[in-house]
Amino acid sequence: MPVDFLFELGTEEIPHHYLTKAEEDFKNLFISFFNNNNLSYESITSFSTPRRLTVLVKALDEKQKDRKVTKKGPAKALAFDNNGNPTKALEGFLKSVGASLNDIKVIKEGEKEFIYYEGTEKGRSTKEILKEGIPDIIASMKFPKTMKWSDIGYSFVRPIRWIVCILGEEILDIEIAKVRSSNISRGHRFIGEDVTISTPNEYEKLLEEKGKVIPSPKKRKQIIEEQVREISKSLGAEPILTDSLLEELINLTEYPQCCIGSFNPDFLSVPHEIIISEMIDHQKFIPLKKDGNLINQFVIVANTIPNEKIVRGNQKVISARLNDGKFLFEEDLKKSIDYFVNKTKELIFFAGIGTMFDKVNRMKELARIVCDTLKVEKGKENIIRASYLSKFDLTTGVVYEFPELQGIMGYYYAKHFGENEEVANYIREHYKPVSQDDELPSTLGASIVSIVDKLDNLFALYSAGKRVSGSSDPYALRRQVNGIARISIKYSLDLDIMKIFEHSKDIYSNLLKKSYEEIYNDIESFVVGRLKTYLKDMGFETDEVESTIRKTTNPLDAYKRVKAINTFRKRNEFIDVAILFKRIRNILNDANFTSPTEIDTKIMSREELNLKNFIDSKKNLILNKIELKDYEGVLTEFLSFKDPVHAFFEKVFVMDKDEKTRNNRLSLIYELYKM
Repeated sequence: MPVDFLFELGTEEIPHHYLTKAEEDFKNLFISFFNNNNLSYESITSFSTPRRLTVLVKALDEKQKDRKVTKKGPAKALAFDNNGNPTKALEGFLKSVGASLNDIKVIKEGEKEFIYYEGTEKGRSTKEILKEGIPDIIASMKFPKTMKWSDIGYSFVRPIRWIVCILGEEILDIEIAKVRSSNISRGHRFIGEDVTISTPNEYEKLLEEKGKVIPSPKKRKQIIEEQVREISKSLGAEPILTDSLLEELINLTEYPQCCIGSFNPDFLSVPHEIIISEMIDHQKFIPLKKDGNLINQFVIVANTIPNEKIVRGNQKVISARLNDGKFLFEEDLKKSIDYFVNKTKELIFFAGIGTMFDKVNRMKELARIVCDTLKVEKGKENIIRASYLSKFDLTTGVVYEFPELQGIMGYYYAKHFGENEEVANYIREHYKPVSQDDELPSTLGASIVSIVDKLDNLFALYSAGKRVSGSSDPYALRRQVNGIARISIKYSLDLDIMKIFEHSKDIYSNLLKKSYEEIYNDIESFVVGRLKTYLKDMGFETDEVESTIRKTTNPLDAYKRVKAINTFRKRNEFIDVAILFKRIRNILNDANFTSPTEIDTKIMSREELNLKNFIDSKKNLILNKIELKDYEGVLTEFLSFKDPVHAFFEKVFVMDKDEKTRNNRLSLIYELYKM
């Protein structure tokens, strides 16, 4: 008869950034455990709070189902001696399967006969399986970092404090890290009481009512969102509640309750990003805004029932932090932009690669090369200026204290120190995109500065021998190339990464740890591989990408080529044309033909002349479309080659015995193939 099962592992507070994945892994380990042990169940639900990981299983099999087993033993010739008595080989087999001579049979396989045992394996009880397997499940959990008990040598993310393990109405006796299981769960540290659980079904309800713990992350999310919505509405305000902050609040609380805090409105005179950063990133408060502007009130998500003491304490903390931020901001404004740029000489970019001052000087030269390559003249000096100033804010007091504001503070300081709006905006946006989901720079100028920054990271690190290998990418260079690709495609920037590296050879010559050719090949191989992966991630088929991109290091060009193939292959004529061109390629490969001769029209047949004339009539049009990267147009033109090429192969035998005729025909189809 199926029974319900509850397992709760109680610990010290698990880091909030581990908890979501820990709950998912916890559930999946139990699912795999039940599947591997042939145990069926109706449903499995997971719970998590900072102090617990739990699974609740509905209608779990009370025991494994009996199953028929067939086991192969030794060959008959080895199973019995000359007198027909069992040999030690057969006796050992019988003992291993728990059978007697009456339980075995002989089955012929080819020319030989073998001993087989067919019987029924009794299913084990779920109770036995759980008691035996749960300690292994817990020991197999993986975390970025763990703690180790020095007295018993056990490792886990945080010390284990209690275990609840109930099958039906029975407490299963399990020990992990010298902690024995019971039916008592611990409530909230300050406002709840310990809870005695009689059956798994009452777990969630008892914990909420008596323990003052909301074990379900989904319920905690709902509570936070509803209370934040109500508070914001009462103030006529709008919350600044990001997904990442919401997840942190869910994973930091067991009994979330919201209340309102405030700070001195004088602090609103500093850039609002400083206030928001302090609230969200450091204090986990939810800022509020009215009519798009930040106000001096915010939402506190307490892990208990709020009171005046809690509100005052949080207000005191935020006021002290904002006072520090205001002081740092005002002190920074007393200096000059040249002062901060000069300070980048003291800021290491990467060990062995120089300082941030060296980097921005490389970026300044690289920006000039990129602008010239893209034929950007309007705003060129602003792009070069922003590239040079892009890292100055790293040496300011505010960014030192709030590193997540790099670029943003550069915008405010650049404007204060007299830089124009364009330069300031380019500085603000040049880190974008910082992830696959992040928005791109909003202007062409900012996009170029962003590309320049990423190209310098790629070129400088590879030149200094800091290459990407396997799954290891400690310098996030894959993300850099992805960012360049996204920007290039969005803004239709015809930018070949390796051509930029060629033009900037002198800029990186002093960093080279190997020959220029070796560094070039390393970067090219990495960029090509990265672009292939990026395009596959966009949804293009593997064969479309692999057949189109060989050594392409121009993201826009690669995208247009693959997109053209993706669109073109959906047309009915695609297969016919593809087969014809594949035939041409195979003929050339089989003949090992790579050196065409001048085509002699005097020895051509009518079909050969027709094909040559057709190639000549289309050649300039196709080359022009290739120059414009109109690859869909190119492929459409190739559709028109179907009939002339088909007629050619119907009437002409390319591999003629006469060498001159053969080479003339090979040169003709070679011209078409190369085009």
